[in-house]
Amino acid sequence: MAVADTPKLPPLMIINQGKYSYVTTYKITWDKTLRQPRRVPGQNKTVGKIVGGGTEGVIEWNSEFLDE
Repeated sequence: MAVADTPKLPPLMIINQGKYSYVTTYKITWDKTLRQPRRVPGQNKTVGKIVGGGTEGVIEWNSEFLDE
């Protein structure tokens, strides 16, 4: 039986902008004043896009992300 190694991925989220959908990484920290988690500005990075738009489908990864 073949064994597949699952790659270690950073936290990912889908961003919808019009008819395009992008896959981005993000970092979250706890905001003590608001008492809730917040995304850290400047730490988001686009790593790919979903072919055909929408929130489901084939992801076309950026070559820079694949090289990491």
